[in-house]
Amino acid sequence: MNPTKPLSWIPLSLILFSISIIAIMLALLDLQREAFICVSGIMMAVFFALKPEYGILTFLTTFLLSYPSFLRGSGFVTPNNLLGLLFCFLLLNRIYRDGQIWFLRVGQIQWLAAIGIIFLLATWQSSAAPTYLVLLDRTRVELWNYFSQFAFIIFFIYFIRTRHHLNLVFGLLLVVILCSVPSAIQSALFGMGDYRASATFGIKMAKNSNHLAFYCLFGVTAIWYFRQELKKTIIKILTLGLMGVLIICVFLTASRNALINLILLSLIFAFEAGFDLRHIFLTLAIAICLVVVAFQFVPRKNLERITAFSMSSSQKEASESISERSDSLKAAFKVLVDSKFMGVGPGNFRWIRQMDYDHKRVATHNAYVWALVTGGIPALLCFLGLFLSTWRDLRWLEAQQLSSSLPPKWMVKSIRTTLLLFLMFSLFTEAWLEIIPFILVGITIVMKQSHLRQLEGTLSV
Repeated sequence: MNPTKPLSWIPLSLILFSISIIAIMLALLDLQREAFICVSGIMMAVFFALKPEYGILTFLTTFLLSYPSFLRGSGFVTPNNLLGLLFCFLLLNRIYRDGQIWFLRVGQIQWLAAIGIIFLLATWQSSAAPTYLVLLDRTRVELWNYFSQFAFIIFFIYFIRTRHHLNLVFGLLLVVILCSVPSAIQSALFGMGDYRASATFGIKMAKNSNHLAFYCLFGVTAIWYFRQELKKTIIKILTLGLMGVLIICVFLTASRNALINLILLSLIFAFEAGFDLRHIFLTLAIAICLVVVAFQFVPRKNLERITAFSMSSSQKEASESISERSDSLKAAFKVLVDSKFMGVGPGNFRWIRQMDYDHKRVATHNAYVWALVTGGIPALLCFLGLFLSTWRDLRWLEAQQLSSSLPPKWMVKSIRTTLLLFLMFSLFTEAWLEIIPFILVGITIVMKQSHLRQLEGTLSV
């Protein structure tokens, strides 16, 4: 970092001046609503320039939450895109000030760049969908999701730098998870929708029962490790209550994927207890109590589905789901073989399956298979390299002596365990283009970079 270069406000000043002129013109044209939006945008841009970490939190909500219609914008003029434009200028300014582009040396960024190149090459060599199947072509959607979230990671690791910043990120994640739970429980217990819990408010991906369950398990994991560092008994009891509510929501989703992950999570907690009998007993007692409480509130229909892992006439819906997943895997491997293991490009599997194979238009329901079908063996290997490098960084962080100014061990353990859960979760759903893996990777990079900066500072003294 080069501290001699002053902070350049010229690009941002030009943007703010332009927006101000536009706002004045709109006001003169009697377009008060549009003028108010422009003025609000100016104020937010100035605030985010001074406090970019809060801009990143706002940016994160554009990926997590469903915004009201009047805030979604239209076309390319959306909150997500405007924030991206602002942070592009802030990033260029930071690079100019620091005099280096250090993120290019980060292993995860290199893996993500390689995946992006593979996706572009796969798109270039793939065929276009016929007119009557164009609605099934998700190429633009998948490419946009990938590259927008890739850009977000770069912004994230540049402007989220301290323990306080990471606490804000974790706090936001837990708040949006907990805000998603009430509507999900209400829909399942009081007949407001399908018997399987799904959120009508909060995280937009939680509208899907399986994804809701995963976010709840993420919340359980973070709270579990956080409570181990708490001293006050009353707060520990409150955290148990929150975990109980989240586990109830997991069972209400009737997600078999979630049950597998819940078992895995229990095994991880038990393994970490080691040979400490008191710790083992306490962990088992808490787990049993939480599950027993959950069973008291969960309807029988949900419990029957969440434990249905075989074809059964009594569980028609669950059996059809298993059969559908099996058919999707068969079709995906046929597509993969026919593409000579190089994939058919992002977003093309559904229309190709509909046209040339079993005439169904269902996704692969498996992130590993999705990567193979999308970018072939190179894409899968790069994704595995991304997760492996993240895992190694987390294990390295666990072995370090972290000071009070660095990310705490509970945060490192939360991300490590959630990464394991996510890799299991990915066996049953296409989840590698969602925001959650980018969040896990981004937080890991920030935690490691903060430790490396302290080590460099210690060595230079």
